[in-house]
Amino acid sequence: MNGQIDDVEFKIFYMSSRNAVVGTICEIVHDSFVAEDLAHDLFVRIYRSKQNMDYKDEGMKKYLYRAAKNISIDYMKKKKRCEVMEEKVRYRYQCLKSERKYEVESICLKHELSSVVNEVIDEFPEEKRKIFREKFLKRKKLCELAKEFNISYYTIKKIDVEIKNKLRERLIAFSDCELK
Repeated sequence: MNGQIDDVEFKIFYMSSRNAVVGTICEIVHDSFVAEDLAHDLFVRIYRSKQNMDYKDEGMKKYLYRAAKNISIDYMKKKKRCEVMEEKVRYRYQCLKSERKYEVESICLKHELSSVVNEVIDEFPEEKRKIFREKFLKRKKLCELAKEFNISYYTIKKIDVEIKNKLRERLIAFSDCELK
């Protein structure tokens, strides 16, 4: 029987306090749906912890409003932490997206550059291509190449400059793209 009296007293307490508690919470969280949920949680907590509570006591009302403010502040802190975390996740996602875009662009650019270099080299006669490849792929010095191909140092130097100039001429378009 004592449990029923407490339930009746709690219902009266709930009905007389609910709107004010929701209003108090709403002033802090600025969202009526959230305020309803938080008020509901607060009343459930109070109901479950009822230990000879006097719902008519003025101290109980003060406790209720203080608890409403605290639950609202806790909610706002949690919301802020979630927003900060979401912002960090969003920022990291954008960074990864940018890095990935840069990687793809870099791979495409490398492929395109390689293709242009091969086209330019293929325009030269076989002997000049061999000399150029030996110099750049095997990093041989011009004097070594002159001995190896039995050609004068001056001729090797002339071939080297000729191919470099042709490459520079064709690759200048890539540096223009970077500047735009």
